[in-house]
Amino acid sequence: MYILDLTLNEIIIDIKENFNKNNYYLITCIPNELEALKDILDIDEDTFEECLEFDDNMKLDIFEKYDFISLNTYEIINRKIKLTEVNMYLSNKFILLITDEKHFLYTFLLDTIQNKKHYGKKPTIN
Repeated sequence: MYILDLTLNEIIIDIKENFNKNNYYLITCIPNELEALKDILDIDEDTFEECLEFDDNMKLDIFEKYDFISLNTYEIINRKIKLTEVNMYLSNKFILLITDEKHFLYTFLLDTIQNKKHYGKKPTIN
């Protein structure tokens, strides 16, 4: 799991000890790491369970605190199509991506977090 506190521009090692609900976060993890974030980010049980198993359904669920998006991306490897599920939670305080470590979105966000790259203005606390 990789977490960048965008408000402080710091990489967070232990979110349980360092989570501030007023800060902004960019987070990427694999499905089996999601349990550590479930209560902290107030993730509902249905979408949590959906992130743990691959399916080929795409969907958008809108909740009060966040939106949940489940997508499938594909790669062509040796003339065969490989589908990979990508799940995202989007809120006004965090972006959370859940997918395989080899997925291009995971590696892109990992690079962003590790190098503390900012794209645009630094967020302000409301």
